[in-house]
Amino acid sequence: MEYQQVLSEYATNFQLHDASEEVKRRAKLIILDSITAIIHGNQSSHMLKLQEDISQNEANKGYATIVGRQASINLQMAAFINGIAMVSEEMDEGNPIAKGHPSCHFFPTLLAYAETSHCNGRDFLKSFILGYEIAARAGAAITLRDDIHPHGNWGVIGAIFALGKMKNYHAHDYERGFYLSSSLPNVSLWQPVLEGHRLRDVYVGLNNMHSFLIDHLITAGFSSSPNAMKQIYGGGILGKRFQSEKIIEKLGDEYYLLKTYFKFYDFCRFCHSPMDGVNKLLKMETIVPEDVERVDIFTYSMAAMLNNQNVKNAYAGKFSIPYAVASLFYPKRNQNEERLNFAEKVFVHEDVNMTQLLPDQRNSRVVLKMVDQRQFNMAVSGASGDAYEEGLEERVIEKSERTLAKVLSCQRAKKLIEEILSIEDSDDIATITELMRPTN
Repeated sequence: MEYQQVLSEYATNFQLHDASEEVKRRAKLIILDSITAIIHGNQSSHMLKLQEDISQNEANKGYATIVGRQASINLQMAAFINGIAMVSEEMDEGNPIAKGHPSCHFFPTLLAYAETSHCNGRDFLKSFILGYEIAARAGAAITLRDDIHPHGNWGVIGAIFALGKMKNYHAHDYERGFYLSSSLPNVSLWQPVLEGHRLRDVYVGLNNMHSFLIDHLITAGFSSSPNAMKQIYGGGILGKRFQSEKIIEKLGDEYYLLKTYFKFYDFCRFCHSPMDGVNKLLKMETIVPEDVERVDIFTYSMAAMLNNQNVKNAYAGKFSIPYAVASLFYPKRNQNEERLNFAEKVFVHEDVNMTQLLPDQRNSRVVLKMVDQRQFNMAVSGASGDAYEEGLEERVIEKSERTLAKVLSCQRAKKLIEEILSIEDSDDIATITELMRPTN
């Protein structure tokens, strides 16, 4: 049996009771974190402008929630807007085995459909777990070209499986959906990201919106080549390697969502390990930024490319280790000039030994040299928010409560968190999305 058929049969037969309590608990934590990221992102000025423009020009208004706002819109546009918002402020989860961010590519789609179809919480959770696993496994099977960013390509495969589970696809529907979704990637380049352009976020929005279109294509009988994924991702177009066996390896026995990391800095994940190292030094020593001569960061290859010392805007700063490190010395948002000046002292280098530890370990080493010739060193294994960090669940809940309270009120934030963490008891997801709207 071909791997696509194995995958489709698994999706058809998967039930919520197949997942352990640990898996279900982690899935709910990812859902909570995803909602938090969307609500936070939808408060940004560029997202408000996008929402207003689309709403004013949208002829057929529906009732899927623009999460974190009062407005509703048709489900395709809601998935599009919420998808962009989820990744807009670099607060969404990620998965080191997938080498990207599985949830953002399908969660807004799933949420919009569940709300408008009045899906119950058990079916929603079941569909989320399946979608996450398929998306993460697709990412794990692919080694993208160095200049291709993982937004907007493999993640849409998970979206079709999540949506398909909610719509009770048959095995042949999943198989057709796999071929179509793997054939419709966006070409998401790293360079615009490093230059500070937000197009990267739009690819996630498009993935979510296109999921509904692919669903229509499946129903209408459209098809694509079973070899498309191998050609696109293994043939040098977007990827340089495709290992189909990784998609179904230990399928049903090992859940990739248990390897999810969560963000506690609003910077690209590649910045987090160096930031942890600097933070540890700042807690141990009294370090005045003016007395720092230079900072050397040694880290793995993917992180080492985030070496821009002269970012053009705050968004580009989210993908710059020098700027991220500078933000720890100058934490106030009105200290951008000071951050830019300090960033010129921060130099990023690849450590090939750390690169060889990928994807299981993402480490770094910080060397901080002072003008008085003192030197401080800090080696960091992994980063805060890694999957097996002690007290991780409590930290994620606290982060969500703190972030959500700024938009929804403390009481409403606590109620929303409570509902999400017991989502399988919900008779209608729409009662939960209602809690995602501010009260005024």
